Amino acid sequence: MKYLYSLLLLVCMVSCKQESTKTLMSSETNTQAIKRSALIDTFKYQPDVLPIISAHRGGKNIKNYPENCLETLQYVNDSIPAIYEIDVAKTKDHQLVLLHDNSLERTTTGAGRLTAFTYQQLKNYNLKDAYGNVTSFKIPLFSDVLKWAIANDAVLTVDIKRSVEVQVVIAAIRQEQAEDHCIIITYDMEQAKKAYALAPNYYCLFPQEMTRSWSG
Repeated sequence: MKYLYSLLLLVCMVSCKQESTKTLMSSETNTQAIKRSALIDTFKYQPDVLPIISAHRGGKNIKNYPENCLETLQYVNDSIPAIYEIDVAKTKDHQLVLLHDNSLERTTTGAGRLTAFTYQQLKNYNLKDAYGNVTSFKIPLFSDVLKWAIANDAVLTVDIKRSVEVQVVIAAIRQEQAEDHCIIITYDMEQAKKAYALAPNYYCLFPQEMTRSWSG
């Protein structure tokens, strides 16, 4: 009888250990499944933290650092806590790039409308800062900026220019899996509805009303 009790006790201990291991593994799996959110981390309240600056056009009026420039984003990111408003436009060959104006003259060494140039042709021109200084920097692809945002845990507020369809920009964001790093700017209710229909889980910004809300 003593040996029977010992055997039952051993079986019970092994069973409890296995159950404990399963519980631990389940807990670890659940923890791994909870993905950090760059948007939540950026905007959640934290006491005694400096305000976050929204860098217009990715950083404007900075000597030797042009607007809507990948190198400027990195420079600002290395300097202050910030989120980055950027302008997405489309080239002749349907590449998404960062540029605010319809034409090249103000911010690059080129001339003419952006839509008249392929991305390869744009590589022949350099970006200029707000004071007219020519830099070695080039017009960046939107996809490269999305990759940068992911790598740096940065948040982008994406201003979609009139030459670009909202669905194309959303598709590009999804392609890079950068949904958690992007806020889409909309200028009226129709744009907001369209963005919501395409991506109901996206965060939308209404600059004209100076308010922020979840789309929908």
